[in-house]
Amino acid sequence: MGRVGRPISRKLEIVSEKMLTQTLRTLERDGFVHREAKPVIPPHVEVSQAQERYDAS
Repeated sequence: MGRVGRPISRKLEIVSEKMLTQTLRTLERDGFVHREAKPVIPPHVEVSQAQERYDAS
């Protein structure tokens, strides 16, 4: 995931890039966000809210 968390983690200094990456991957797996990795150097990943949200209950 690389640099996806840098702009966010700069604003939230208490969140490590590793923890942010793990959380975003979990949210992707659970269907809350969409992650798109771009095949460029350096790696670039875009994360957005998923189109459909499911009731977690």
